[in-house]
Amino acid sequence: MNVRGRRGLSLMAGLVVLLAGCAGGAEREYAVPKTVCGVPVEESAVSPLLPPGPDLIEHKDSLSKERGHCSITVNHDGVISVTFSRVDRDYDPMDESQSYKFRNRQRVTELPFPGRGAIGDDTIMITAKCGGGGPAYLIIDVLVRKGIEADAAPKRAEFRKFAEEYTAGAKKIIGCAV
Repeated sequence: MNVRGRRGLSLMAGLVVLLAGCAGGAEREYAVPKTVCGVPVEESAVSPLLPPGPDLIEHKDSLSKERGHCSITVNHDGVISVTFSRVDRDYDPMDESQSYKFRNRQRVTELPFPGRGAIGDDTIMITAKCGGGGPAYLIIDVLVRKGIEADAAPKRAEFRKFAEEYTAGAKKIIGCAV
């Protein structure tokens, strides 16, 4: 190989290393939160929903006994949004009145607490029995901006794990008896 060929090869190798270094920047520079919207959540439940980036910011109302909203941004982009409210009525997430919340809605069965659920590409809604004084039901709506279009089954499982863990934790914090 001549000198010109070796220089070209060296330049190409250097460019590959440089580009690999830039692509390798896709890491989390923030700590995965131990709580989401004031509710303790295992890192393994929330981590799969969070993208890489330099900063994570939580924007939240204080966790009240009646209703609240919270969102998490990474790199100033909305990633997770959680809304909860205590209501007297048992809203069925599969009812037509709730269909506007979902794309590709499917029923969630076998929740770890009394209630009903539905999951879509980027939304999950859980209506859980609450009791303990106050309205009888707790509704949790979770929206993830990541979407679940690719590898739907594993991503829905990750999304569901987070929503179930969040709902169980919220029920404890707000004093649900059921």
